[in-house]
Amino acid sequence: MQRFENAREAALALRPDDPIYCFRPQVLKADAKQFMGMFPGKTAYAVKTNGEQIVLNALVEAGVGAFDVASPGEFAAVRAVSPDAEMLYMHPVKAQSDIRLALEKYAILVISLDHEDEITKLTRVVRALDIDPGAITVFVRIQTKGSAAYELSKKFGAGPANAVELAERLNRTGYKVGLCFHVGSQIEDPDTYERALASATGCATASASTLPGSMSAAAFPPNTVMIRTAASRKCRRSARSCRGCRATSRSTSSTSCRWWLSPAG
Repeated sequence: MQRFENAREAALALRPDDPIYCFRPQVLKADAKQFMGMFPGKTAYAVKTNGEQIVLNALVEAGVGAFDVASPGEFAAVRAVSPDAEMLYMHPVKAQSDIRLALEKYAILVISLDHEDEITKLTRVVRALDIDPGAITVFVRIQTKGSAAYELSKKFGAGPANAVELAERLNRTGYKVGLCFHVGSQIEDPDTYERALASATGCATASASTLPGSMSAAAFPPNTVMIRTAASRKCRRSARSCRGCRATSRSTSSTSCRWWLSPAG
C-alpha cells in the first residue's frame, strides 16, 4: 500500500485515470474510540457502510467488537478480520439458506425481523439444527416516522400493534425478544430519535403484561431498545442541547452507522 501525506500529493504522484481509494486508518480509529468513549452502550459497525478489509481491520484494532451484518458476504468479511467478533444479523428479510448459514457456520445469535413469515423461516432452521430458541435474541423491527432524507420505514418495519403480536409469538416459541428500529439516513431533526424511542417504549409497555422480562436481550439491560442510526451531516445542534446527537455531534464521518442501546423506560 502506498502512503501519501494528503490526497493532493497522491493525485499529483499517481495521476490516475480511474478513481482511487484513499484511506486514513488513524482518523477512523480515533473516531471509533471517541464514539465508544462517549457512549456507554454497545457499539456495532454496520458493514454495509464500508466493508473493505482495511476498514474492518482498523475498527477491530480500535476496539470495535460487534458488527451489524446483512449478507453471507459480510459474515465472511467480518470473520476474516476477527475470529471472535460478535455479529448481529439485522436485515429483516432473509433467505432461509442464509439464516441456516448464519446460525450453523457463523454462530450468529442476534437477529431482527418484521414479519411472521420470517419467524416461520427462523424457527424451521432452529428446529432443524436442534438449537435452543432461548439461545437466540430476536429483535422485532418497528416502523418509525421522521424527517430522514432516506426513509426506510416505508419499506421495512412492523406497525406498533403488529410488532407486539410478533414479540408475543416469539416469546411463546422461547426466543429472547427485543425491539429495534432504524430512523433512516441523514436525520436533520434529532427529535426523530425521541419519537422513535417513544414508539418503542409503547410497544414494550403493551407487551409487558404478557411478556414479563421478555424485552431483555442477551447481556443488554432489561427493557432494551436497539436503535440503528447514521451520523447526521446537517445537524448543527450542540452535544449539550440534544440527547439524540450527544454521541455523534463531534463525528467526522457522515456514513458511520452505529447501534445505540437505550433503556426503554
